[in-house]
Amino acid sequence: RQNEWAAVHELQPALPYPSVDTLRGYGEWGTGWAHSFVPEQRAYWSAIAELPPQIDALFIAPWLRTGGADLLTMQYIASVQRSRPDAKIAIITTEAEPSTRLGELDGVSVFELGAFNLLPQFGVRVLGTLIAQLRPGTVHVVNSTLGYDVLDRYGYPLRAHSNLFVSTYVVDQLPDGTHWTFLHHRSPDFYNKISAVLTDNVKIGARLASAEGAPLEAFVVHRAVADDVFRERTSPKRPLRVVWAGRFDRQKRLDRLVPIARMLQDADVEFDVY
Repeated sequence: RQNEWAAVHELQPALPYPSVDTLRGYGEWGTGWAHSFVPEQRAYWSAIAELPPQIDALFIAPWLRTGGADLLTMQYIASVQRSRPDAKIAIITTEAEPSTRLGELDGVSVFELGAFNLLPQFGVRVLGTLIAQLRPGTVHVVNSTLGYDVLDRYGYPLRAHSNLFVSTYVVDQLPDGTHWTFLHHRSPDFYNKISAVLTDNVKIGARLASAEGAPLEAFVVHRAVADDVFRERTSPKRPLRVVWAGRFDRQKRLDRLVPIARMLQDADVEFDVY
């Protein structure tokens, strides 16, 4: 029988020759089949089992925790729920770091693709296949490298069935001084593949348009404004209290906060820093 395999292999080298390594990967169907699946197959079939067959709005994010982008993702989801109460909404997280706020999403299907620790090329294939087959009405990628990679690679066929949006909010500066954003190093026609870049400020669009020739019209600014933020002071005898919230990191610009606090140290102002 081994000679027969050898003869077949001579005719078609693409057929796997039954070496020890090849046979180790084979299994009898229905008996421990889950352990013989390669990780991307397990990820794909797990997603099929956990996601609904019809999705109106699919959000793709690295995780859902306590950051500003995470809060904006939750606000976008809440906006869809307010405008379309019957919409089928799902979110796929793409990084291995655990999410802490997925439990706050009522009525949203969740799939944690990052938990499978796929290599990037396999993650792109799995996520791209899911979007192509499920055909969600809208896909919104928020700060997910994997999500950006999928839209960059498969954007043209995917947009035939889905509206494709991405969001990012800042051009970051890495510790070595390099400037970086999720929109860097994309294909020249990336902006033709998506419907728009949804962001919360005008600076990122203007900067990328000036530095890289990005089409400024591709950037749509959504500002989350609360009308009741600015209120009268409860008592003129009490100092004005300014709350600053953010992690102690260079991206949060403590270098700006400290000089401002020093300028106001003789004024009737107190800073609460969290």
